[in-house]
Amino acid sequence: MPPFTRKLLLVSTVIIVLFILFTTYTFWLSPEAREGKANREKIQRVKVGMTKDELILIMGPPKSVIAPVDWKNGAQKEGQVFIYQAPPLASDNLTFYLDADSIVKSISYGD
Repeated sequence: MPPFTRKLLLVSTVIIVLFILFTTYTFWLSPEAREGKANREKIQRVKVGMTKDELILIMGPPKSVIAPVDWKNGAQKEGQVFIYQAPPLASDNLTFYLDADSIVKSISYGD
């Protein structure tokens, strides 16, 4: 086998192995992937009507908390939106809308 072909084969093999390692880490082994998968399982236990304390007991503390906005007119609503890490390839984060009384009113599964 000519030296150039051997080098090309070696470089190609290294690139393929690195791609496989990167993909495996990103989608299965990274802390974000593991947290997202765990949250995806825990979210199944949360129900509309639960209190903020019950939500935190199941899901743990949120990644972030933001004020809800009415998308029709842009006005800020009362309450909070709790945001949690989603699993890999989810189109959005896992979110919970809590009203002014700290009751879960809606759940977004990140689909």
